[in-house]
Amino acid sequence: MKPGAPGAGILRLHSFGMPVAHGIGFASLLVLLIDGSVPLVVFPQRMFVGVNSFELMAIPFFMLAGEFMNSGGINQTPRELLRHIGGPYPRWASHMSSWLRR
Repeated sequence: MKPGAPGAGILRLHSFGMPVAHGIGFASLLVLLIDGSVPLVVFPQRMFVGVNSFELMAIPFFMLAGEFMNSGGINQTPRELLRHIGGPYPRWASHMSSWLRR
């Protein structure tokens, strides 16, 4: 199998409107079916082992904390400060950070 085949499969499925996560799952299942060196029982086991990680469990909690901050209004003050400093240049912070990295 060519090295770029799974990536091409993911892009092809994404172009048909399939979500990226489903495209990755189907492309990896397709590679396992075509290759044949790994038993198909390993696929669901690896999926469940991969989901059972602390990093993936932390993502919804960070999103929930962001929603609490938005509902409390804590994000409005930094936004207003950045709008005041930036003036007519709406993306000045990203330009300055890329300029300072050089």
